[in-house]
Amino acid sequence: MRRLGGIYCNLILIALSLIACSTPSRNFQPPVRFNSPVISDEALVWQGGRIAVPVRGSAGSLITTNPSGPDLHELAGAKPNTRWPVILILEACSEDSPPRLLHALAEQGFVAISLSSHQRRHVLSPCQRGTQTDEADAEFQRLKQAELVYAMRLLKTASWVDENNIFLLGQKESANLVARINDSSLRGRILVNWPCIEDNTGASIVSGDSPVFTVFTAAKPEQTGAIKHCEGLLSVNTNNQSVTLHQSYALNVLLEPIAFTQLLQFMDRQLFR
Repeated sequence: MRRLGGIYCNLILIALSLIACSTPSRNFQPPVRFNSPVISDEALVWQGGRIAVPVRGSAGSLITTNPSGPDLHELAGAKPNTRWPVILILEACSEDSPPRLLHALAEQGFVAISLSSHQRRHVLSPCQRGTQTDEADAEFQRLKQAELVYAMRLLKTASWVDENNIFLLGQKESANLVARINDSSLRGRILVNWPCIEDNTGASIVSGDSPVFTVFTAAKPEQTGAIKHCEGLLSVNTNNQSVTLHQSYALNVLLEPIAFTQLLQFMDRQLFR
């Protein structure tokens, strides 16, 4: 009888161990994972861009970010059908346009948008890596062009943009890209301290029908010939305008009254021609 009882107990223990083994442990359940949304570098540059808009009923302006966010009409206190002329600024490697310049442009009735490649997170620009070679410059131009294509596509569908009056401004390295843009929808192009890099044919590198405003600084006597050479690379257009200031400036050259006044005159001529 004791033997049967022992066998019975053993069977019970075996059955319990089998049940325990067949029950999945919670510790082995895979954790729940959520994939983060993927956003392109071009979208990051656009969303991180600074935008200055005129404020209705005042002589002031405001600067915000992310043009795809709050409706600009509400921010500016403007009527829903208001459409502004736009200045899209492609920033250089070394520095971005100061807020003072963005405010000054907006207070003249423009929406000024500053796009900086420093907002990139996936494929970093040579600026972020601190690389300075011919190959790095070519890569910078490719990345900048992708950012420009993305921004122009959004601008041409935005309810607050006067799509017939879009100006494109390139600072330093970005001016090379702006010089080569052949987009007849642009009202005008602005090249600030343009490095004036020729293509391998030596031909005019400024294409397209939109007129060009160029501004150069620190033109020493030995630099005058180089600047004249750059001006000679411009496509022939009676609406082109060039300004040379014979000294260097700590701030953005467009903040100099002479340069800023002539820039406004250039844009006014294009708006009303």
